[in-house]
Amino acid sequence: MKKSVTLIEILLASALTVLVGLAVYKTLSSGIYLWRSFDRLKPKQEAFSFFEKLSFDLRNRNLGSIQELKGKQNKVSFFVNDPSCHIGDPQALDSFGPANISPIYQVEYEFLSQDNCLNKKVYRINEKKPILESRIMNSVSDVVFYFIVFDPKTEEFKKLDETFGIFPDAIEVNIKNKKDDDPSRVISRVFPLIF
Repeated sequence: MKKSVTLIEILLASALTVLVGLAVYKTLSSGIYLWRSFDRLKPKQEAFSFFEKLSFDLRNRNLGSIQELKGKQNKVSFFVNDPSCHIGDPQALDSFGPANISPIYQVEYEFLSQDNCLNKKVYRINEKKPILESRIMNSVSDVVFYFIVFDPKTEEFKKLDETFGIFPDAIEVNIKNKKDDDPSRVISRVFPLIF
């Protein structure tokens, strides 16, 4: 008697192949969906991490420094007592003078439009070369700093593109993500400077 494959065996094999294929497809599509959703959240996570670093540095800014906060739309710079918390290696920021005197550093946040990134640099006072430099955000298409001042004549707050030698009451930061589907959506945060 000749052995051959029956129609029922072919149908069962086809059904099993389809079921295994569907299970593999469902698993891979779920993994791709999760990967895409995490990829969409990464710019927001970077933005909130940046907001935390900027907030920390603004709270630790040196109120008695000779030069006050300076800023333009793509850059803000000010003096702080201790920027080491969010920079990385605290040993890189060597202190000078007696132990009870906190050293003063200049912190600069700058958006580089050609690289689509936001950098943080830390300088010693009166030095041109940064002692530490780190890239904070990579997936941004625009970061804009606005400087909010209160005008006593009009009794209104005004947004300025530069500090113009005026110490602002607050800083507003607007971030546009590269990977955001909606280009009009902006992550925004206001940091008061008068505590």
